[in-house]
Amino acid sequence: MPRPPPIGGGRGARAASRPRRNRVMRTLNAMLEHAIAAVAAALLAGFTVIILIDVVCRYLLHIAVPWAAELTVLLFQWTIFLGSPLALRRGVHFGLGLVVPKYWPRSDRWVRGFVGAVVVGASGLLFVLAIEMSQRTWHSAYPTLPLSHGVVNIGIAIAAFLMILFGLEQLYRVFERLPEEPKK
Repeated sequence: MPRPPPIGGGRGARAASRPRRNRVMRTLNAMLEHAIAAVAAALLAGFTVIILIDVVCRYLLHIAVPWAAELTVLLFQWTIFLGSPLALRRGVHFGLGLVVPKYWPRSDRWVRGFVGAVVVGASGLLFVLAIEMSQRTWHSAYPTLPLSHGVVNIGIAIAAFLMILFGLEQLYRVFERLPEEPKK
């Protein structure tokens, strides 16, 4: 007759919960990735529509739209800020993945871990600095928009936070020997 598991689950219960935690983390990050991609696509669509309106008003109707240039730059900045964590999660952010496995296959895992740790650390520093910069620039406003310049730095802070989340997920995959998610 097989022995019952120890009270409290023992090591087997902890090992069994790892795939569940991994699945939950991947699912939440995948949902977050899809939401970020949808917001970035909406920002890009807004950016395009505003430029089209500006061109039509300026060259066909001879009407100036003074806020269009600043708003399109702001939307473009936010699109870039949201694109960075998406690129990181999808594995297209860094190019060491081609060189290291080919020439130094035994060190590939450690290089990926080092790069992941650098990304998480740099993103943490960027997050702190972006919060500080948003506080410093909050009282400065765009000349043609009722928005603070701090909004740009909030976008940087959000991007840095998302890169921390996705970087931690990559580190977890590297050091727990979990299978990589298929490329899209």
